[in-house]
Amino acid sequence: MNDYMVEIILPKMFTPDFVELIPRQIHKVNELMLARKLTSYSLSADRSKVWVTVLAKSRFEAESIIAGFPIISFVNYTIHELAFHNALSLSFPQPSMN
Repeated sequence: MNDYMVEIILPKMFTPDFVELIPRQIHKVNELMLARKLTSYSLSADRSKVWVTVLAKSRFEAESIIAGFPIISFVNYTIHELAFHNALSLSFPQPSMN
């Protein structure tokens, strides 16, 4: 599996049609994170960009994952393959039966 960094440029003006898609986008992102297809999802403070790290077998697969975003018709994006991506895991440790 390879890591890909996706930079998504959000629209300058959030139209009602775009805003209506945000709950579906959040649901999709959460679903993909639980499936470990997305490893991070960040929104810039000025709300102009989103950065997503995708774990995929190929650039084509990464692009297919991003293409499934509900907001995709409102944004532009670029995909960059990463040599590595280090991140702190925020998952809970497995319980010990000792």
